Amino acid sequence: MSVDAKTATAWESLVMAVVRDLIGELPDIIRNGDSVGGVSIPAYDDVPLPDLSGFDIGDDLPLCPLLYNATGNTLVSTRGARLSGLDSIALYGDEPLTFPVQDIELSMRVIFDAIVVKVNWETHTPCAEDEHAPIDTVHNGTLTVRLLTVQCTVGVRLDPTASSAKSATVTLTDHNQTWASQPTFDPMSDVTFDSSIIAGQKMLLRAALNSDTLLKTLRDSARTIIEGPTLSYLLRMAVSDALASVS
Repeated sequence: MSVDAKTATAWESLVMAVVRDLIGELPDIIRNGDSVGGVSIPAYDDVPLPDLSGFDIGDDLPLCPLLYNATGNTLVSTRGARLSGLDSIALYGDEPLTFPVQDIELSMRVIFDAIVVKVNWETHTPCAEDEHAPIDTVHNGTLTVRLLTVQCTVGVRLDPTASSAKSATVTLTDHNQTWASQPTFDPMSDVTFDSSIIAGQKMLLRAALNSDTLLKTLRDSARTIIEGPTLSYLLRMAVSDALASVS
């Protein structure tokens, strides 16, 4: 039987109140880390993402030096990607916490207001002068994308005494149906270029970096972090610490 705030037992009401207060403290814990029962919880607000390589972003893009012509497709890679903004977590509106399984399982909806992914991008274009062998022409810069109002469900399984958390999961739920249109990206303000790129090439690269495949891959990398074991572990330890204070 699912138990909501109106039908909760006295103990469940207490647990709900404690966990609700904890969610308010999570931004600080995510930013600065914490110590629970002698176990250190590291900060988790600046998270590395995997490098991406070899995205084909266009046939014969004119990104070559003067007098050179592209002889093949331009490939883009990303390096040094970082994710931030997990500290923007909050309970979703006034929705109550619930107990899908009485006394044992706690469920709550949360929202991340703004998650930011920043990467260093690099393009490689084969460029040749007349009949000479092509050379690898490289351009680079930075790219920033944002995932806004990301909705998730946090599930916490308590031990039989309901005094600590045995496990926690974070699942993206997309109740507001915005995930499919993520991430948010402004080609005019969210891209920087190296000094060798001329104005016309910037326009081409803005359009190329706005590739649906590239942006969705960055989005999927962010989802792996949101639903991953490190954030779940942080939540489990934080809930256990909060429950221990009232047990």
